Amino acid sequence: THSHDHTIFIDVETHDRDPESGATDVQSRPRALRKHQGNEKTQDNHDTARHSTTPVQSSEFSTVQAFLIFTVTIGLISFTLYSLPSLATIEGGRNFVWRPSKVEHFRQDTILMAKYRDAHAWRLLLGMSMIYILLQTFCVPGSGTTLNVLAGCLYKEYTAFGEYFIAWPFSVLCATAGAVMCYLFSYLTCRELVARRWPTKVAWLRSRIGEMDGWSRVLYFISLRLSPLCPAWFLNLAAPMTPLTLGQFVTGTLIGCMPSSLLTVQVGAALSALGPSADGDGGDGALRRPGLGSLA
Repeated sequence: THSHDHTIFIDVETHDRDPESGATDVQSRPRALRKHQGNEKTQDNHDTARHSTTPVQSSEFSTVQAFLIFTVTIGLISFTLYSLPSLATIEGGRNFVWRPSKVEHFRQDTILMAKYRDAHAWRLLLGMSMIYILLQTFCVPGSGTTLNVLAGCLYKEYTAFGEYFIAWPFSVLCATAGAVMCYLFSYLTCRELVARRWPTKVAWLRSRIGEMDGWSRVLYFISLRLSPLCPAWFLNLAAPMTPLTLGQFVTGTLIGCMPSSLLTVQVGAALSALGPSADGDGGDGALRRPGLGSLA
């Protein structure tokens, strides 16, 4: 038994010994293991450095893109305003009151704007459309409401039911186009910024839309558009980070912004009918607008 144990010991030690150098593998193995671990750490450090620099480069690239887009937008707005004819080109245009404080001032401005509209109809409509879309792209507060009221005021008397046939389609289409531009702007430049700024809200929206499919997503998105508790600017910015497709986004936005656009256009149409006594457009409008407000 002793001889057998000794033989096994000799065999194991011979097996562990390096035949060329005579050194045992027990001594050389830790050195090789340390070398292998060192190589792994070096590789991990390279991978960590590479992954840590990638988001920075992406963020810098997105910042450059956003700055370029913003600069181009400011240039387009300035060019549009500069290319529109001056109010001085119409009769009495120099008497326009830029800050009306009385009903008479507002009525005078309305008459002058109607003359300007008749003299430069298409240029005014195109200019308003471009400014509307560009302001909506960057989520400028109050821009949509202001331009909807202006459109209702300008086009109510341009033709019969002008607030419905011209002003309302104008506001709905421009609001949808501006929302799509904001969607694409967020998708191309600032998805990471939006996710870092509102992580809980973005995760909630993504999970809720992800639970649905097909038309259920569109109907749910329409309900969010109609709800006053969910800002439109947030939906425009966060939608690219959800399973919602661009087509579903356009459909939901087009339908969802109709009631609010109709209400604000009606407000502009009512303002255009104000006379010196501030009676408005009579009992019909007084009964119609509360119903539109309830619908919106």
